[in-house]
Amino acid sequence: MKKNKGMIIGFLMPAVIMFLAVFLYPIIRTVLMSFFKIESVTDTADMWQFVGISNYEKLLSTDIFRTAMWNIGRIWLFGGLIVMLLSLLLGVILTSGIKGKKVFRAIIYLPNIVSAVALATMWLQYVYSPKFGTVKKCTGVCRAGQAGQDPVDSAG
Repeated sequence: MKKNKGMIIGFLMPAVIMFLAVFLYPIIRTVLMSFFKIESVTDTADMWQFVGISNYEKLLSTDIFRTAMWNIGRIWLFGGLIVMLLSLLLGVILTSGIKGKKVFRAIIYLPNIVSAVALATMWLQYVYSPKFGTVKKCTGVCRAGQAGQDPVDSAG
């Protein structure tokens, strides 16, 4: 187990270091910067002026902040409540012996099918398009140096 413990730590350390560097450091720096008056994000720390919690007092006193918080609260309350109730209802329907259970399963799975069809349509119309598709442009660039010939239509 002692050998495994060292290996576990060895494998985890790069991920932990990356987490601290990429996520935790910017969060701590942003919280620290919020207590200072700063002209630019790139200013060095010696150019910062300490203002304490006056930035937060100024933020809390604006009407737009209160409106934004009210809107977020409503979205969270109503959106979360509706989604929770709908998912509970569908869960009860799918686990009960109600008629038409297969229809509800199909309705729940429908968004997965729609997104796959939309993605396939986009690829067919924009990547493989014989008129202006990316594949045609790439093959045209590759064939442009061949005795002044026009690129051959890749889609037929």
